[in-house]
Amino acid sequence: MNLTWTDVELSVNSIMDQMLRDEWKPDYVMGLVPHGIVPAVIIANRLDIPVYSQDEDETNLWMPVDATGCEGNETKKILIVVGHNGSHDNQAEVLHGMVNEFDSCVPVSFKDTCGKNVRFAAICDNHSSNFSLIQYSHLVSYSLNEEVNFPWHKYNHN
Repeated sequence: MNLTWTDVELSVNSIMDQMLRDEWKPDYVMGLVPHGIVPAVIIANRLDIPVYSQDEDETNLWMPVDATGCEGNETKKILIVVGHNGSHDNQAEVLHGMVNEFDSCVPVSFKDTCGKNVRFAAICDNHSSNFSLIQYSHLVSYSLNEEVNFPWHKYNHN
């Protein structure tokens, strides 16, 4: 699947419309590198809220604390944005790792928080993926190994 900038913009608009219908606005957006950061920045700029990024090798243990309000912190709503939840670049495994990390560092289970304070958005939701916690998406793929090419791929120096 080869996406254009127009596809990305339509997807972001659709995700934002879905959040509006749900009357849900995050306090900040987390874009997962490499495919989620561009749409995350667009969403955050439109909502005038902070945006952060996370690489698959990073750990952001402060995010579960924000989502649960534990340690005396104010509870925050977080939108985690991915390009897709497919398997061709291990994105589903990264997302599962994030959920497991969440459960290991706070006394509240991720399942109790997901959908309330933490929600996931994907430009392309792969319905064959073993990661099924995507609440907001626009495009749909059904082939588990379908490669999704984003318009910023042409800028890769590899």
